[in-house]
Amino acid sequence: MPVNFKEVLEMSRLEREKMHHQIEVVCDNCATKLKVMTKELYYDSKTKLRVEGFECKHCGAVYVTVISDNKLRAMINRLQEKQAELQRAVKSQGNDYQYYDMNNRSIPQDVVKRWQTKIVKLKKEVDSMIDRNKSYELLLREKYLLKEGKVRDYVYSRTK
Repeated sequence: MPVNFKEVLEMSRLEREKMHHQIEVVCDNCATKLKVMTKELYYDSKTKLRVEGFECKHCGAVYVTVISDNKLRAMINRLQEKQAELQRAVKSQGNDYQYYDMNNRSIPQDVVKRWQTKIVKLKKEVDSMIDRNKSYELLLREKYLLKEGKVRDYVYSRTK
């Protein structure tokens, strides 16, 4: 990650866009192709509800990318920790296998089975957590964005 202005200037356009998570989209409303970064569209300090998304610069259409509260953000954090654990396990597996390969030894089946069991278990946990997060985020969308109310009115009143 760049730490000063000079480093940012020396970065390629693609690197800067990646750093800021800028993506190219096509507006469903006006078909304009644009580069966007998500931003906070709404925040309630009492409920800690946050709605993030972007607006079409051409027609003003609003797109919500995620709606979250403290519970969902904590669930996302736990998911990220579990994904990091899975990545570490895969890397360790690779190092383990590389040790056998560098020493011209075949990998014992119990080692293969142990890694396979551990990685499959972690992958299932990650998949399950993703499903729970998606379901909970959908509940938040239904509660706050599909029904008329303060949050929906505020977010979608931004449309030109």
